[in-house]
Amino acid sequence: MPTGYRGRGVLTLEQLRELAERLPEGAALTLPRAVLLEALAGITVAGPIDAPAELTVAELAGRFHRSPSTVRGWLEAGRFPGAFKLNGRDWRVPAVAVEAFIAQSRPRALPGADLGAWRTRRRPA
Repeated sequence: MPTGYRGRGVLTLEQLRELAERLPEGAALTLPRAVLLEALAGITVAGPIDAPAELTVAELAGRFHRSPSTVRGWLEAGRFPGAFKLNGRDWRVPAVAVEAFIAQSRPRALPGADLGAWRTRRRPA
């Protein structure tokens, strides 16, 4: 056990690592929930934990309401940077590539363009 921890007090992340390194291969460690939360208090997670790091063609097809063949066409055209074939067969697309695809697909108005101008135009008499 790390110095200073005998089932009471605060277990630091460094002490938790030291304890885990002393365990034999395949051993398990049981900690009370409060002790684990206390040790992890200063750690932040960059993104949602349940978000997949990579998406499949079927997942993208469902997300964009398109057929899988359309998504495969986009992939073959290189519209998702960083996409790759797993085992030379199944496409995998990084989540950041999906975000980039969405950002680039959003319509952008031209500077100075009045998109509502057609409403105010009068018809010739």
